[in-house]
Amino acid sequence: MFRPTLVFNLVPLRYILGVIFTLSITSCLNQTGPTLTQDETNWLKQNEGKIEVLFGYQDPPNAFNNEEGEYVGLLVDYQKEIENHIGQEFIFHKFDTWEELIDYSKTAQNFIIIGCAQTNKRKEYLLFTNTIIKKPYVIISQQNNPLSAMSSLGDKNVCTVSDYAINDYLEEYYPNITPIQYSSDLECIRAVSTGICDAMIANQMSATHIINSEAISNLKISGESGYLNRLAVAVSNHDPILFKIVDKVIDNIPQSRQNELYKKWIDPESNFLSKKTWLAILTIVLIFVASLIILWLWLISLRKQVARQTQTIKKNEEHLRITINSIGDGLIVTDVRGKITKMNPVAEKLTGWQYKDAKQKDLADIFRIVNSKTREAIEDPFKKIIRSKQVIGLDNHTVLISKDGEEFQIADSGAPITDQEGHVSGVVLVFRDITDTYRLQKTLEENENRYRSLIENSHDGIFIFYNNKFEFVNKRFEQIMEYSAEEIDKINFDAMISPESLDMIYNRLKEKDKNKLSSKFEFTGIAKSGRKLPLEVSVSYIPYKDGVASQGIIRDITQRKRYEAELIKAKENAEESDRLKSVFLATMSHELRTPLNAVIGFSELIQPNVPLDDILHFSKIISMSGKHLLGVIEDIFDISLIETGDVQIESAPFNISSLLNEVYELIKNERVLQDKEHIDLILDNSLKDLDRILYSDQKRIKQILINLLKNAIKFTNKGHINFGCRLYEKNHEKFILFFVKDTGIGIPQHMQNLIFEVFRQADETHTRIYGGTGLGLTICKKLTCMMKGDIWVESEQGQGANFHFTIPFKNTSEELPQQSDSYSEFSFDNATVLIAEDDKTSFSFLKALLSQKGMTCIWVKNGREAVKYCTEDNPIDLLLMDINMPEMNGYIATSQIKTIRPKLPIIAQTAYAIEGDKENILAAGCDYYISKPIDKNELFEKIRLCLEKNQIMVKDNSQ
Repeated sequence: MFRPTLVFNLVPLRYILGVIFTLSITSCLNQTGPTLTQDETNWLKQNEGKIEVLFGYQDPPNAFNNEEGEYVGLLVDYQKEIENHIGQEFIFHKFDTWEELIDYSKTAQNFIIIGCAQTNKRKEYLLFTNTIIKKPYVIISQQNNPLSAMSSLGDKNVCTVSDYAINDYLEEYYPNITPIQYSSDLECIRAVSTGICDAMIANQMSATHIINSEAISNLKISGESGYLNRLAVAVSNHDPILFKIVDKVIDNIPQSRQNELYKKWIDPESNFLSKKTWLAILTIVLIFVASLIILWLWLISLRKQVARQTQTIKKNEEHLRITINSIGDGLIVTDVRGKITKMNPVAEKLTGWQYKDAKQKDLADIFRIVNSKTREAIEDPFKKIIRSKQVIGLDNHTVLISKDGEEFQIADSGAPITDQEGHVSGVVLVFRDITDTYRLQKTLEENENRYRSLIENSHDGIFIFYNNKFEFVNKRFEQIMEYSAEEIDKINFDAMISPESLDMIYNRLKEKDKNKLSSKFEFTGIAKSGRKLPLEVSVSYIPYKDGVASQGIIRDITQRKRYEAELIKAKENAEESDRLKSVFLATMSHELRTPLNAVIGFSELIQPNVPLDDILHFSKIISMSGKHLLGVIEDIFDISLIETGDVQIESAPFNISSLLNEVYELIKNERVLQDKEHIDLILDNSLKDLDRILYSDQKRIKQILINLLKNAIKFTNKGHINFGCRLYEKNHEKFILFFVKDTGIGIPQHMQNLIFEVFRQADETHTRIYGGTGLGLTICKKLTCMMKGDIWVESEQGQGANFHFTIPFKNTSEELPQQSDSYSEFSFDNATVLIAEDDKTSFSFLKALLSQKGMTCIWVKNGREAVKYCTEDNPIDLLLMDINMPEMNGYIATSQIKTIRPKLPIIAQTAYAIEGDKENILAAGCDYYISKPIDKNELFEKIRLCLEKNQIMVKDNSQ
């Protein structure tokens, strides 16, 4: 028989003390059953007959099949206790090994495991009650093996049971021990007995029972492992309500009942001693008892009744001291006045008071309790017990405040101490620290509320789908599909799926291997209103009831689909714009370099030995190329300024016939320049005299006409060009309709709208043959729109083009400004002009131009020199001021000169020529403004106006 010498003296004493404690505490504690909340009661009703208890492995005396084949044991009796408390029977789920049981518990729900040790790994998927059984683990080896300590097992073959908590203990504290794992204690014991392994680490209770029952005689307990296996009841962390119920039940099983169960299955003598040894011990005990009886009778005869009572009191006091100090809960005993008479170490730790200091103090002074939620003091439990004379329990939110201010969440019960006659002689209070459990429970409740709030307030629909029905939907799901939860429960789910998506959905439902399915997919749903919805679903699959359910998030992606379509369109537009810009840049490079090539090339050909006729011819080409280059640059400036909003429409009355005649003369020249004199140019003006005054921007209308006519000349090789205007009425509004009609190459129908867009031309081949930037029609379109008009084209390819644009017409009584017919016939003899110009070439040009008109030119190179010259009171009649100069710009110089000589006329000249320059220049004090490159006729007119304003004689050579 197996004889574990290490536990021979300790184990029986421990069980004897347990029996003593049971007999003592039963008289003062009579706890009632657990009080379940309404939610917990409802949960039990909903899950009646569905809760599993996981057993089946052989682990005597905890759980095993007896000789009659019945599954019995200490843990099985705990199962029955729990079933009695909740009024339900569990479904017995049998496993062959503990490893299989643990693997099942990682994913299952609605189960309990009775007798499971808590580890860090198991806490990831299990919740644990307080400990119900404590089992020490020991080292078991053969009789002749000297192994006695854990430190000696590092290089030995050590075995344990797979998935038992001892393996986590070894991994953490003895990493040098790598155990060989078997499926049961019996296999481990046989491995050690046969020499396959040197030792095993097992709980003493189970190992001793197996060794004795198997009659194995060559093994012994050779040492302690240091590990105490604390078994509790475990529940899946997915079942917080079940956990709360089981936890309450375990806490409410009376200690006396637990001791009865323990005594029933854990008989120390039968577990640890052979029959022969037991008979010897029993003989000794009987002899010892007989001696005590004789001694006791002898003492009675000597000391009589007083001595016997004294001995009884001492035994009772010792018994009570052992009881109080041995239990794991705090215990305080008071007399009938509420003065403390007993206090165990656990109570000392929780209250912060030593018994010697608390003795004979009022319970209320030592046991200070408040409600954790309201922080209000709770009634003294002593007074409550004395008043009711019944067992009481404290509120679930009771906090014990220790002497040093530390707080503990406690579970408490108290009972009156009564004598044989029923008289109350005091109160016993039992309490324990449940801070961690309370915090866990509170966290679970908070998480439950938080997750419920998150689900209900989610911006996405959330659902659980099982067996072709929606088991759960949140509010957002109802909003998306336009059905209430009650309506969803009654209709077929396929009523919410568009026909084109039904096959895909059914195929997913039929697929048994869910791992093959993508977790995210899209389909088309149908709302209650019949509206089709593009939907995106993220789904996962979970064990549910008797099968697998789909839980997921559903999102209405109508807006996203719209954005995606817009992005695709924007991408296509951007790509097209990028292509057009590339074409435009290539065209622009050609249009800039071609005239520059003529300017630079013919400038280099002008040499002293070149005939005068050639030089004049070269000069004409250079002038034409320069004007062409200026036109390209002005087009670029115009489109840029229009796009940035820097172009303003300046309306004033003007004579339409005069404008048309002026344009006619300009285009006649253009026709000569393009060698198109054979094309007839016809002006058609059908306006009456009363309708010939238009209030609009003359400059911009002229610009549009010239652009259209230049295009007509460019793209017409024979025939004629008609242009003009007529009165036009549309929707009761009057317009002037301008038109330009040619007999040129025409425009394809599909290009007639595109040619007005930026960077677009009718055909790139035309660009190569005829030239041009492709900006002219875009500028025309934008200017027309700015003047509240419209522009369009009517054309057939090869049949010419007919461009029309309209300008709103309204009568005006304003007088027309007087215009001079000629600028070139004036001379300014004896007039002196000061030219402020930092560029020598520009000064030389102005000097050559003005000297021909009889003017004396004086040069200063910056604004500072101009101010100095005027300060010295030198005689000058006019100042030509460049705006952008070093040291001092034209704005500052003009302002200072006007202060010194306010009547001196100043004409500003600048190369900027953008919107806003004119206003800034005039605000600085300049009288007139002219942009570079300088038009000589415009300059002469400005000079004439300045000189006549100062009453300086201007000679008119045209008379």
